Amino acid sequence: MISISNVEFYCRCINSKDTAQYVLIMLLLGVVTVKIGNSSVKQNVDYSRILPTKQSQCASYAFDSFLENNNIRRGRKRFKSVTAADNRELYKNLLLEFANFFWQTNSSCHTAAFIFLYRILEHISYSVPLIYVSTSREYLKTFDALKKLLNRDGEELKFFNNFLLDERFLDSTILDTKYKLKFISKNQYKRTKDLGVVLESFDDNDLSLEVKFRNIGSLIVVIRNRFFHFKTGGWQHNIKLTDIGNTDEYFEIFNESFASFLSIIVLRSISYRYS
Repeated sequence: MISISNVEFYCRCINSKDTAQYVLIMLLLGVVTVKIGNSSVKQNVDYSRILPTKQSQCASYAFDSFLENNNIRRGRKRFKSVTAADNRELYKNLLLEFANFFWQTNSSCHTAAFIFLYRILEHISYSVPLIYVSTSREYLKTFDALKKLLNRDGEELKFFNNFLLDERFLDSTILDTKYKLKFISKNQYKRTKDLGVVLESFDDNDLSLEVKFRNIGSLIVVIRNRFFHFKTGGWQHNIKLTDIGNTDEYFEIFNESFASFLSIIVLRSISYRYS
């Protein structure tokens, strides 16, 4: 067990001296129990897979498989040693944000859970591109390419979206993976369909939409802006409660896909950094 900022993480393969990077990987692999206050949640979904599935491996084997699949040529002990003093604040913050997301989700507080997902997106919007550049074998070429992306649009989240679409960090196989969003009411479906995000497909009878991985980041930002930044005078663009009804029911539709998107990016950044 390890306690970080009053959040406790339990797993047979975790001890009090482990690094945030190691615990974060274990959490996203689905082999960790999170305790906040008097309440615990067992996170047993493997988010290292592009489409999350329930974790079926034991903790040690899941971690070793992650190292092997991501070409991280270090054993567990060596990985912990290398990560001990590297980007501690970034990975600690990401670990706590994910832990709170899983905890809120377990409490069926999906609106609150979404807030932690958005906070993760903001944490990684500059840090992940910089980590990628610092590990590139062609540093100068990669840095120049990144500068062009930043100059194209200096706004932080748009820069991050441009970085993903450049297909250097993630290949098209991942970027073109589709997430299906199935809605409960016609109002929820119609309002989301009209948000202006690029959709791969939609089904008016099934009340479902398909969004590619490459467009999930934009969807996160649009939903955050249209729902949480409810500006007077911009009512025609906002997501109103009369559109979606129960907010927890609405955000539950999105959150697993959003968590998958963010987890893949965070885990890939770790693999680039330590491979």
